[in-house]
Amino acid sequence: RWTVCVLCILMGGLSSVPAQNVGSGHENGEMHTVRKIETLSENGGFLIPGAEECPFCAVFPDMEKIFAKDALPDIPPNIQPRQLVDAFCKTCGVIDEMLTEMEVFSAEIRARETRLSELTAGSPEAEAVRAEVAQIRQKMTQYAQQVHLLYHQTLEWIGVVWSLEPERPEVLRYILFLFSSAVDSDQYESAYILSRELMAQKVCEREPFLYEMAGISAFMVGKFDVARLCFEEAQKRDAQTASSKVCQELIPYYVQAWKTEQTIRQQELANGELPRVIIETTKGTVEIELFENSAPNTVAAFLQLVKDGAYDGK
Repeated sequence: RWTVCVLCILMGGLSSVPAQNVGSGHENGEMHTVRKIETLSENGGFLIPGAEECPFCAVFPDMEKIFAKDALPDIPPNIQPRQLVDAFCKTCGVIDEMLTEMEVFSAEIRARETRLSELTAGSPEAEAVRAEVAQIRQKMTQYAQQVHLLYHQTLEWIGVVWSLEPERPEVLRYILFLFSSAVDSDQYESAYILSRELMAQKVCEREPFLYEMAGISAFMVGKFDVARLCFEEAQKRDAQTASSKVCQELIPYYVQAWKTEQTIRQQELANGELPRVIIETTKGTVEIELFENSAPNTVAAFLQLVKDGAYDGK
């Protein structure tokens, strides 16, 4: 699975980290072991010339945790709320400045690489240009690491800062950045939480296009009543596109399909326990219920692979 850092998205690519899955399952009292190590493509790191894979990223930020009203971090007693917001906004300004510098570095690298293609390989002039490119790439790596560190430090406080001054331009822009990044990277659970925050502050009324994004997020996580409302609001304001109209038209189907699915699952539960597989990862435990009645061949094939040791890392 791709793991995404929103800052990596802004800087031009995705961040990848090695994912290790180790787990076990059981069927009719028989225990199976699943052991698999997956390493994502080396090309998955954020695409900054000369930079390593994102050193501060693991998964998309947990927005439910960040914006939980009863779990916001306490402001240190020696710092006033306004001071915290000011410091947050100042840090955002530093990040913006560094990103602008990185864009300049990137342009300089492209110009030098174009020049390299015109020079004779191995010539003194070509080697001098290569040395310049290496120096610029080293600067970009340093900037990337600093920007990521500052970003994750500000992310720790965005929930508090948003609760204090949601109208502050820097704070609102930060939230909108997170929201658009969540939607763009298909992190709809986080996008839905952020959309609720934006609607609570009536930001969507000022920026109607956000209603469509909020509606898509709600639709993707099965909040069909909210999705319907958002699409209607976007439609009223002439801010709805064809993609969200498709989602809007599908709402009645999925509402009924979900009711049918729940009925089937209740019947299966009454008939006896379905086979399950437990996958233990470095990020937690996942329990997978296998719908044997709905897809008997697929379930049987998967369990046979488990028994044969196909997932033990070989």
